[in-house]
Amino acid sequence: MTQLLAGRVALVTGAGRGIGARTAQRFAGCGAKVAVNYLRDQAAAESVVRAISDAGGCALAVRADVRDADAVADMVASVTDRLGPPDTLVLNADAGGFRPTPAMRLEVAAYETRLVDEMRAAFTPVRAVVPGMLRIGRGTILAISSALCRAPVPGFSTLAVSKAALESFVRALAVELGPQGIRVNTIEASMIEGENSDVVPDEQREALRHLVPLRRLGRPDDVAGIATLIASDLAGFVNGAAVPVNGGQVLY
Repeated sequence: MTQLLAGRVALVTGAGRGIGARTAQRFAGCGAKVAVNYLRDQAAAESVVRAISDAGGCALAVRADVRDADAVADMVASVTDRLGPPDTLVLNADAGGFRPTPAMRLEVAAYETRLVDEMRAAFTPVRAVVPGMLRIGRGTILAISSALCRAPVPGFSTLAVSKAALESFVRALAVELGPQGIRVNTIEASMIEGENSDVVPDEQREALRHLVPLRRLGRPDDVAGIATLIASDLAGFVNGAAVPVNGGQVLY
């Protein structure tokens, strides 16, 4: 397992905590050099880098707002200079603030803002790293999505809509980039412990837990483990897929 991603250079956006942090650590533990992207919490990102280094891995923290094309271009240039051109990209950064709100209390601007931010957070890093992937003739892009786009719950319509758009983007990329050796996939995660803890009340988390056949919420490592598998050559014929990580909450 320690060599599953040997020789890879991975860029994980929003990797200072939660799913992104565990994915970065998993990738590094499997032999990849990892760029840990963050926007605000430098200390958290550097903590992830230290954990990777202490375990014998190679990582660096890189700051950028992934919605900002110039900032992302500078970030990718820095990663390329210090680690090599990224051949693995995980789109995990949050697309902006979110508060559960019933759809009929929203204005159309709420959907416009969320959709634009979601697409910028995905498209901008993709646009920056794909040229390098094309030069080497291979690459893997993995977007972290949500089970909400298939099974919405009250109050989360903007998130459900934006993640559905993200998954459509992934499928389009899978068709366009597949012939050049670049695989593009999605992980559809259900509620994850520690994620969105500031916007989802405890009672709602408890109710969600009882909807899951495994009777627990997901953990960051549940997503990170599947991300590692999909990024590896073991999943070399998986392209354009939406892989569920939800404990059986949503079956399809």
